[in-house]
Amino acid sequence: MPRHMEVALCGLGLLLLSPLLLVIAVLLKLDSPGPVFFRQRRLGYQGRLFELIKFRSMVHRPAGAGPLVTAGGDR
Repeated sequence: MPRHMEVALCGLGLLLLSPLLLVIAVLLKLDSPGPVFFRQRRLGYQGRLFELIKFRSMVHRPAGAGPLVTAGGDR
C-alpha cells in the first residue's frame, strides 16, 4: 500500500475514534491525578529513536511515595 494511502487511512481512523479517545482521556483525568498520557523514548528499527505515546494505565505517584521493598501479599 502506498505511503499516502496509509497516512490517509490512519488520519481517518483517528478522526473516527477521536470521540472515544476523548472520553477515555476525561475518565482518566477524573479517576486519578497525574498526566493522561504516558510518554517514553524507545529504540526502533535500525536503532532509530521514536517516542511512544499511550494512555496512562498506572496511578501516577511522585518518587519516594512508598517503600522501595515489597513483601509477600503486598498490593
